[in-house]
Amino acid sequence: MMKNLLILVFTFIPLSVFSQTLYWVNKSGGNFGDPANWSQTSGGSGNEGVPNSFTDVVFDKNSGLAAGVDIIFEEGEDYNVRSFVVDQFAGAFTFRFEGSSFSSTTLTIHQNLEFKEDVLMVYVNPGAFNNQILFDGEEITHRIFTLGQDLNHVEFRHPNALYVQDSDLYATARIRMYGGEWFTQGFDVRTEGDLIFQDNQSSTDPYPKEFNTSGSSIYCQEYFAKFVYGSLQVNGLHTIHVKTFIGNPSQTTVPTLYDKIVLENYEPTFLVEDNNIDCAGCSFNQIIIEDINATKIGGGLEIQTLTINSINSIIKINGGNGRDNTIALGTVNAPSTGDCNQMPIIENIHTDIAELHAANASLTLSRMKLNNIQAGPEGSYNLSGGILTGSSSGWNIVNQLPSNTFYWRNYSGNFLWDDWKNWDNDMDIENCLPSELDDVVIDNNSAGNIMIPANYDAKCKHFTWIKNNGLITLTLNEDLNINGSLLSSKFALFSGIGKLRMKGVGSFSIESNATLPDLCFESVGTEYKLDADLDCNSLLFEGADFRTNGFDITTNSWRVGNNDGNNFYFGSSIISVQGLLELAINNGVAQIIEPGTSSLICQDFKSFKHYDFYDLRLENSNSFTLSLYSYSFNNLELNGSALVKIDQDLEVNNLLFMKENTELELGSGVELKVNQGIESLAPSDNPAVLNSLNSNDKGTLIKSSGNLCLEGFLNIENIDANTEGIAHAPLGNNIAGNSGIIFTPLPTSQSVPLYWIGSTSTNWATRSNWSSVSGGCPTNFNPHNRPKLIFNEHSQYENNQVIVLASTTTNEVEFSNVTEEFTFDNRVSLNLGKLTLDHSWVKFIGSDYNIDTEAIIRNGSILDASSNEMTARQWLDSNTGVNSLIIIRPGSTIRQLNN
Repeated sequence: MMKNLLILVFTFIPLSVFSQTLYWVNKSGGNFGDPANWSQTSGGSGNEGVPNSFTDVVFDKNSGLAAGVDIIFEEGEDYNVRSFVVDQFAGAFTFRFEGSSFSSTTLTIHQNLEFKEDVLMVYVNPGAFNNQILFDGEEITHRIFTLGQDLNHVEFRHPNALYVQDSDLYATARIRMYGGEWFTQGFDVRTEGDLIFQDNQSSTDPYPKEFNTSGSSIYCQEYFAKFVYGSLQVNGLHTIHVKTFIGNPSQTTVPTLYDKIVLENYEPTFLVEDNNIDCAGCSFNQIIIEDINATKIGGGLEIQTLTINSINSIIKINGGNGRDNTIALGTVNAPSTGDCNQMPIIENIHTDIAELHAANASLTLSRMKLNNIQAGPEGSYNLSGGILTGSSSGWNIVNQLPSNTFYWRNYSGNFLWDDWKNWDNDMDIENCLPSELDDVVIDNNSAGNIMIPANYDAKCKHFTWIKNNGLITLTLNEDLNINGSLLSSKFALFSGIGKLRMKGVGSFSIESNATLPDLCFESVGTEYKLDADLDCNSLLFEGADFRTNGFDITTNSWRVGNNDGNNFYFGSSIISVQGLLELAINNGVAQIIEPGTSSLICQDFKSFKHYDFYDLRLENSNSFTLSLYSYSFNNLELNGSALVKIDQDLEVNNLLFMKENTELELGSGVELKVNQGIESLAPSDNPAVLNSLNSNDKGTLIKSSGNLCLEGFLNIENIDANTEGIAHAPLGNNIAGNSGIIFTPLPTSQSVPLYWIGSTSTNWATRSNWSSVSGGCPTNFNPHNRPKLIFNEHSQYENNQVIVLASTTTNEVEFSNVTEEFTFDNRVSLNLGKLTLDHSWVKFIGSDYNIDTEAIIRNGSILDASSNEMTARQWLDSNTGVNSLIIIRPGSTIRQLNN
């Protein structure tokens, strides 16, 4: 028991013994930590103590201090006091802090700071961390009265303390709150640095922070509360004047509410995380944008009243790095439109598009330009006296601004687009340049070249170049933004590094007889239609419905952006790309490709998404891999001088080797499905090549229906053929490792039997329908007066019929294993030496059939006589235990001449 009592007494003694008040008594100044400068009585003797965390220090009239006298806080020292008081009679002396970046100085105040008279605060080495004033004390109220003196760097340290302003609070470098409750009591808070709300705790157990603003004005370079993890509560009216506002994202179901934010001039970089304001889930009563240039706002917040002060403001909605790409707005106040239709801009950044949502039932914007801004899914959305560009949609346009037409004249003689004196316009308005609403015309009265200077945002609605009596060059040192149609005569010349950016909203045409520079389309949902063949340096699609309208395209490059809404309608156009033709940058994009009967010609082809294309001609001069997805083509034409590889399954109707040195290599296990045929146009002394990369895991040729003909001179190696019928390469060279392919040459003798292959039509007389090899490639012999013509299981039949349209003679016709009902349509008088049906079902219709010798019906065959007359010298049934059947239809006659 005594032991416990002694512990209690020992614990209590320091509080009673060392709590004291010390008075500064050296009128000449000196070191704050020197005991000679302190007395326990006002005006008393020195050497009576050193300030510590239990000491109230007082500077009063008996300190004898005057202007020019320094109280020194030495470099590298940590000073502690309970309260720090400057009495109103102390005199205008100086507190001199000598901390540096190598050795900082800290003053920790455990209770109050009171400057009842102006003093001079001097920081020898300015810097945020060189000299710090810390307020630290548990379950205590800190009264802060400084008459607005500069405290350089202030921190509120303890989570169980109250921090109460009794005057304006000013700290040049920064102010940081770790925890506790802060009451401004309507006084200002000001720093030229950052106002930070952040502790050093874990995200699961942060210090509680309560900021009670009471109508105060708060000034800082950056307001930073990103890592409070739901621990910060802001109460009361306030106005925060700031360059960058990084607020506390709402980590609870209740949004964080701020009153009034004034955004001052700050130019963010292109980095996603660099914003003027970023506070996902936060709600603002009012935001005023005083910034006259770009203001970047992170998405996912709500603003009840947005006020924009400058017609030059550009508000960029940032949806990058997982941010929401939306902002909810209640009321928007914009300045009056300038004389030349200048107005603030709201646009997207770091995402393809951004959305504005109505914070209330409706949203009306006046005198604003929207670029790639969609209206929200609910409510009504109006744009009054504004401009839509890019992929903006969902807005009801009211009070449409009038358009003007500008004519290039070069009156100033300096060729500059941005000199208003170089333009005439319909409305005779001075000091104005073409805007998104205005048309630009270069006509026969236009003179001199045109230059868009660097760093100038040139724009127009419709761009029309109809001058046809001399050459003018438009030099693009920056892009030209065209928000309508493009019409250009053959006399137009373009140079420079800039692009023509097509970014209108609606439906527009492109008609050019000149070679255009780079074209960039960036308007999701807008239709662009060609009205003439297009020749341009490159094409970049970042959103458009692009219709070739049957006109051809020649360009060096065709690229797409990583965004939805690039929809292509190719019709019957020939699209020739000297380099890469890219049609989908990833498999997740939402876009449409309607190939029509187009022909795509390129050196490099890429689509990260499967589409059914029409014709593709590859003219690669370097080895090229057709990969990524299992495409399908009508014709795949190899017309390059280097190897083409396939490392994914591919489907084509026809595979064409257009010349010598063309080579196709199938990757391991790749399936090449050919619905019709393969043809090589290479010469015999330099055949094309079809092979597999790996002899142990060969590629496979597949034809699921009918026979596969590999025509022309072709070296084939390590290819497995898997066909329903026959795979035949009559001029192919069987190099090694092949299976399922026959290489039987086509004979030159006219006396060999012919097999119906039916590869082109139902016409009996068509030579390409016959082969000297069962299921083989066409021999192109005339079937008339042949020794034998055979229809069998390797024959192909369109609509299961053959039609004889001209008189013909043959020695023998045989049907073998034609097991589905087959119609032989004879439209003339047909003379046959012999007719044989073997395990076949044939319906003979049309005119007379004259069989010189015998008709043999065997092995369960069915002869359906539906023609006028069938005559043979002898009808024989040579069954082997299986009955055959002859059906004689009404109106048809079967005759046997020897009866």
